[in-house]
Amino acid sequence: QLPVIAPEQVVSVTILTPERTVAFLTDEDGVRRSAKRDVTAQTAALVEELGALTVTACVDYDPAEGAAAVCGLDERALTLAMNYLSDTGADKAVGLPTGDGGRYVTLDGETTIYRMEEASLAQLLTIAETGL
Repeated sequence: QLPVIAPEQVVSVTILTPERTVAFLTDEDGVRRSAKRDVTAQTAALVEELGALTVTACVDYDPAEGAAAVCGLDERALTLAMNYLSDTGADKAVGLPTGDGGRYVTLDGETTIYRMEEASLAQLLTIAETGL
């Protein structure tokens, strides 16, 4: 189970793809900034989405050698690193689409492969593709 994170708890977010890195942090005034630029408005929907992420299924609790590659987790579509208040943060690696509206996901270096609904990752996937 993932924690519910309120927007004001978000300290920093980094989205890594093979093509780009998108990052922002929240300053002491509560303004989200990317390279000194105020991106609060551009990241509002993403921060709301990240606070509500849920794992919908465990795809493989103890995957065999090579299972991560089959799910696209060796050549990840994106990696999300997020730090928030009351937690040290966690990395989420998002792999290939499942073919039925989901994405394969790993959490914080675990080998277990999970599923998240692609619709719940819409803002993350958009910003990962287009940047801020």
